[in-house]
Amino acid sequence: MLRFKTSVVAAAFLALFVTDASAEFKIKSDDGSWMAFSPRLQVWGESFSNSGLEGGGQNDFFIRRFRLLLAGGILDDTVTFRAQLHDGGIGEDKHQNPEGYKFKDSAYLIEGFLGYKMEQELQMRVGLNVPPSNRTLLDGTFDQLMIDRSGLQSTSMNSGLATRYGFNRMKFKDAAVLNSSGFTRADEVDMGITLWGSHDFDDNLHGKYYFGVHTGVESGKRAANPLASAPLEQLAYTINPNNNMRYSARVQLNFMDAENGYEQGATYMGNKKTVGIGASYDAQAEVAVADISKASYDYNEYELDAFAELPDSFGSTTLRAEYMAVDLGGLAPEFEGSGYNLETGYFINKKVGKGNFQPSIRYVNWKADDAKGDYNTLQAGLNYYLKGHNAKIQLAYERFEPKVEQEAHPTQNFINLAFQIKL
Repeated sequence: MLRFKTSVVAAAFLALFVTDASAEFKIKSDDGSWMAFSPRLQVWGESFSNSGLEGGGQNDFFIRRFRLLLAGGILDDTVTFRAQLHDGGIGEDKHQNPEGYKFKDSAYLIEGFLGYKMEQELQMRVGLNVPPSNRTLLDGTFDQLMIDRSGLQSTSMNSGLATRYGFNRMKFKDAAVLNSSGFTRADEVDMGITLWGSHDFDDNLHGKYYFGVHTGVESGKRAANPLASAPLEQLAYTINPNNNMRYSARVQLNFMDAENGYEQGATYMGNKKTVGIGASYDAQAEVAVADISKASYDYNEYELDAFAELPDSFGSTTLRAEYMAVDLGGLAPEFEGSGYNLETGYFINKKVGKGNFQPSIRYVNWKADDAKGDYNTLQAGLNYYLKGHNAKIQLAYERFEPKVEQEAHPTQNFINLAFQIKL
């Protein structure tokens, strides 16, 4: 805790120093080196009805995310660095925190890597960085079209291998055999190396690739969840006994405007005109081996996606379609399966007051290998941008419907109001 307080004080001092030099919290030296500081904050209000909880509902205000980003570069950005502290769930009612996945009690490093750029076509990130396992993960956390990422993304290793709902926070509990056993990664990032690059074939055709090697699920010994209906029920098993690495890869093509950066947008509010298609693959061998039967289980994720930003004279339409399949060889049939995410929004050019409105809608459908894991969600949102993603207010509604309704995951309705600033 002392270490965190010291970091905050140092960061605050740096912010004051940088502010004197630039309103963008950025300083540059005579040789072209630079350093930037960016505080980021999301404050949420939430109300939901839930017949599976005592009282049938809940109202709360809390800090969803608080982050401090420090970045810099030297040698004309041939070498860069980025580090980001995260804290979240401050003031959140603990009843809402998903079992087996809770916010850490103090701030921690959610991102920390060095970047090397040899050419636009050959770049590298080394350290704690986001693996290219699907497009949704490559969208900036604070740059979403909807109020938060799709629950479909939460089936990936980066989100703890547990399907979530409730604006990507509450866990579908029947799919929790892995998390209940300690087999979990609850952060968006992973330690490793990612090679990536982009190439402009001409003004209207652009390509991009990623290839990552990360630690993935760490080695260890666990006992399976005795309450879960899975092949390893009440059996001990070893996690990644051979210390296998995690491999992920992605390719992407864009027509018209390019999306050349490592991260990309979930909506560009009319600042780009592009149509993109992509495919991703994420895998780690022998993530679990049963101690008695010696049966081994591999993790595989497959993803296909399409994205479009199409401006017109009145505003801009954002479209996204994503298909994802997750396979663990039958380790957790309530969790494994496939699904799709469809979302769209329309950014209105005409300002109302000091900002612009953008209504949006999303539909998610997940079909598990065991019907108890099937569900769908419908979300509707309204964004109000005061200064793009740097200052916005979001109102969102979500209805979660499981195929097999149980006390642990009944049909639920959520209403969320989020305030965001990113300097």
